[in-house]
Amino acid sequence: SLFEERYVAVLAPTHQLANRPSIGIDDLRETILLERDECDVAPKIRRSYFPEEPPRLGHCSGHDLHLQHMAAAG
Repeated sequence: SLFEERYVAVLAPTHQLANRPSIGIDDLRETILLERDECDVAPKIRRSYFPEEPPRLGHCSGHDLHLQHMAAAG
């Protein structure tokens, strides 16, 4: 591959996955996700990691700060 990209999860400190050094895709399949509107990598992630069933989306917004506040609130 030409390059690698690192993805991060923004979680509330009290979230069950918050203290893990890494989070597996199976963990994400069981979690409600927030998505940035018009995210250019979201379709690729859905095709690659959620081929049978789409991820459970709790909210979608075009404003990163709004999503960060929602994640922090739990």
